[in-house]
Amino acid sequence: MLPFRTNEIQLNVPPKVLGGTITSSSVAEYWIYPNGEEDKWWLLGANPRGWKYELTIDITEQQHGSNLTRKPFKYNGMDVKVGDWIAYTNDGSCMKIVSITSKSETAVTLIVEDYQRYNTFKSVTGQATGTGSTVTIFELQESGLPVIDPLPTGPGDKYQTNIGARFTHQNIRDNYELFLANNNLVKGEVVSAYNGSITSSDCNSSGNMIGVVTMPGPGPDYVTIRPHNKFVDNDTNIPNGTPGDRVYIDNNSSLTLDGANSCGSVAYITVQSATPTVITGTVTNPSFATSAFDIEINDTTVSFNGTESLAQIGIAINNANVPGVSASAPQTETQAVSGTLSLAYGLVGGYVPFAATINGVLVNFTSDYYGQIRYSQPVASPEDIKLAIEAANVPNLEVSAPGDGTLTLTELNGNAITIVNTQTDNTGTGGSGVGFAGTNSITGLQLNNSATTTFRLRLTRADGGPIDIYDNSLVFETVTGVTSGQNGRPTIAAYIYDGLREASTTVVANIPGRDALAPNIGDMAFVLNDGTGSFALYVWDGSTWNLIGTEESAQVDARTYEVDYSLGDSTTIFLGNVSVDRKIETVSVDVTTAFDDATANVLVGTVGDPDLFFGGGDAEADVQGIYNTSPDYFVEDAGGQDAQYYVTIDPQAATVGNVTVKLTYV
Repeated sequence: MLPFRTNEIQLNVPPKVLGGTITSSSVAEYWIYPNGEEDKWWLLGANPRGWKYELTIDITEQQHGSNLTRKPFKYNGMDVKVGDWIAYTNDGSCMKIVSITSKSETAVTLIVEDYQRYNTFKSVTGQATGTGSTVTIFELQESGLPVIDPLPTGPGDKYQTNIGARFTHQNIRDNYELFLANNNLVKGEVVSAYNGSITSSDCNSSGNMIGVVTMPGPGPDYVTIRPHNKFVDNDTNIPNGTPGDRVYIDNNSSLTLDGANSCGSVAYITVQSATPTVITGTVTNPSFATSAFDIEINDTTVSFNGTESLAQIGIAINNANVPGVSASAPQTETQAVSGTLSLAYGLVGGYVPFAATINGVLVNFTSDYYGQIRYSQPVASPEDIKLAIEAANVPNLEVSAPGDGTLTLTELNGNAITIVNTQTDNTGTGGSGVGFAGTNSITGLQLNNSATTTFRLRLTRADGGPIDIYDNSLVFETVTGVTSGQNGRPTIAAYIYDGLREASTTVVANIPGRDALAPNIGDMAFVLNDGTGSFALYVWDGSTWNLIGTEESAQVDARTYEVDYSLGDSTTIFLGNVSVDRKIETVSVDVTTAFDDATANVLVGTVGDPDLFFGGGDAEADVQGIYNTSPDYFVEDAGGQDAQYYVTIDPQAATVGNVTVKLTYV
């Protein structure tokens, strides 16, 4: 999934509204999941319609009055970016730009997507693209609405009305589509970015809540959510992390994932990691044989002496220190294409089950889901075969089944692709007992596909932003086959509006419940009983729970506790809690009715030390009067727990006796 590319408004920078003419158009991908049994427009429906298209567009330069744009006073094809949109001028049908294959000032080749198949289901013919060949290319502003100013000449009321209605219906502020493979999320479910993935929220992950599911899908690999906070999806200044990572502000007003060496303030929560932009040249083993020349990559000058080999070309680019961009020279990818050898059934497909190993990894082909729809037979079609190979996780192997009945295997590192048939197809359901690959096989793939021996130039931008190359002489582009483009996506992050993470407070029964939490910095735990019978509030600093306050400290933490005892009452009476670092000033025992047993006594202290503050010799319980002690005792506890104090009365054989006990602390 690629983003809307929401933008912050830039002062004195006008909107980009480029005009263009489509010079070529072809289906790049079909939607492979039916939206109900009567969906006619998906890959194997009655009238398949493309979901993604490859377009080549000639660009008309847009002139303006600002000197602050990439090229002062103009926009051209080099300003087109992933996340921009195109609109057909005849009817206002819009498609999202999800990848840019190549671009120059005057032309772009790109992949556009019928976002959530909106156009397909709006049209009575299921047509995903608009009509005509002229288009405009524009951006969305941060609230998810299109910015088309100035309005190009030509489009009429239908253009404006349809575009306005479309982005009112599908607005990123309310509904944001995320790619999440094989998710089972349902409408109304609260989701969090937590521990490397997007998950249903629970008590552990609720501090990282990012939104609520508004629509499952489309298909099993997408989910549409209503963001809890605004999402930012085109800021390459946000460091790339995994879902749930915090992005902090450091002392230089920059962003960092290193919370320990930051200011402690959280600016963003990572929602999805960046997808790198990777552009590989089309020319094998390129080398220069010309005079010295310069190019610019993302506004950084790279100089060549004109005689560089492939390795030296890469070294020159890397030595130029283009921000975020690195050059490499990988081996050319190895490809195995279906139908290279003869097909047993005249098409790519075999009767399940059958099996083979690909580069030593066993792949079992058992599903005929797409084959039943395509052929009305228990046959694995190219789509079924693709899914089975992907599920087997063959290292460095990419599988393509574009919907035209073909299948392609690509070994990304240029190594050999070796296939061994281990189980022929099922003769019991109509098969002929043929193998997966080889001559007269299910796929017509070659069994042994040799490793490549050639190399190409590759540029990679890890943060997913564009790679823009300015090559006035065209030597670099011609010799290497590397052009400007963008097929990645920057990090998607949830913005924290006040610059701080919105911390949560969790209520737990006791200290063990607090210790079982998985807190984030700033989270608090409200403990109902801290072990002393009182509540307490703690805050997590990233490594330790720190006591903020207790039930007693919530009051003015200097007071007097008092209890009254009459003969017949419980002989152990709870007096009160006193916070750590408080001093016990005085204890007074007022014998209001003398006990008629001279051995009766009154004690004040803890359960473990009942006479800590007042002992049996400090009062004459059989004599009416007031008796005082001054302990000057400081309350201490390494765990920060309040101290609990009790009055213990031993009336012995007395038949009368009343006493009032007071404890004062500061």
